[in-house]
Amino acid sequence: MHSEQAIQCVETLCERGCFAVRAIISAMEAGCDPVETAGLTEAQRRFVLEELKSIMAVYNRPCPVPTTAQSPATTAASTPAAATGATQTTTYQTTYKRAVAL
Repeated sequence: MHSEQAIQCVETLCERGCFAVRAIISAMEAGCDPVETAGLTEAQRRFVLEELKSIMAVYNRPCPVPTTAQSPATTAASTPAAATGATQTTTYQTTYKRAVAL
């Protein structure tokens, strides 16, 4: 069983959406941990990374690329929710919560 803190960290990171999760995975694989993992042990951080990778693998496709030169964060802030991946974020969260419940 994994700590509630590590599970909450995964959920918090997933709330950021597809682009952010993929960037977080890349950063963590390069040894740079996001601020949300600051209070976690090394084992918990590995769990978070593996969970994020597992969640993204379920979708088996890359995220849609923004159609403007804006960053994903700027695009998300200025584009209607349906077009930004907000639906995907909700799906990631729902999938993860169901998996954790099992």
